[in-house]
Amino acid sequence: MQPSFSNRFLRDKLVKFFEWRGVTQAPEPLADEALERLEFMRPEGVADDFRLALESGRAVLAELSRRPHSPDEELIFEHRIAQSPELERLAREALASGKVSRETALRFLFEEMLEDERAAFEDRIFHESDTFLALLELEEDLVQAYLRGTLDEGEKLRFETGYLTHPARERRISVLRASVPEQSTSPTLRYATLAGVALLLAGLYTFWVSYKTGPLMSGHGAESHSAGPGFAITLAPGILSTPA
Repeated sequence: MQPSFSNRFLRDKLVKFFEWRGVTQAPEPLADEALERLEFMRPEGVADDFRLALESGRAVLAELSRRPHSPDEELIFEHRIAQSPELERLAREALASGKVSRETALRFLFEEMLEDERAAFEDRIFHESDTFLALLELEEDLVQAYLRGTLDEGEKLRFETGYLTHPARERRISVLRASVPEQSTSPTLRYATLAGVALLLAGLYTFWVSYKTGPLMSGHGAESHSAGPGFAITLAPGILSTPA
């Protein structure tokens, strides 16, 4: 049986719960562990998966500090939980809807909330798919704006002192920055450069056509001078070859 529209994000929400909590281990196995525990936690007849899933995720999180793990398990963030066009569309719509205050979402992502407020907002994330999707979109927008250097000074400072406080996030930014070509020129200058190149190519093409069809190649009145076996230079009238 296919999961419901809201239920299908449950594992994704757990994955992001661990990422947003700054864990240094790969979050997918932790999310799967939380879902396995969920089966044992759910009382008979209770279907509130979101509340129980969050409780299960918090229980796994509380145990992490007591677990040894290999550096090979450390997390490098992916761009998205999923790259499906549907998810991207839903995330854009959720952010544009304004149902989630941008400032509240920023305070969550920049870890500026006290623990009680953060816990309450996590409850909202698990119960409201629009809140979850809007956070996904806003986080991606912030990361891309930071890489492009287009964040305003205030948000840039909050991003660096809040979001980038976790080594895994710093590594993600390093990986993304290495994969993005350097963009040192402004869009206007780049467009002007491209236009100049196009004009230059057009001029060269016009010259080539003129050369191919003009008197130099027409053969009328032209003089042919041998330059060696199998090779000849054709000159227009009045153009003399230089004696060897």
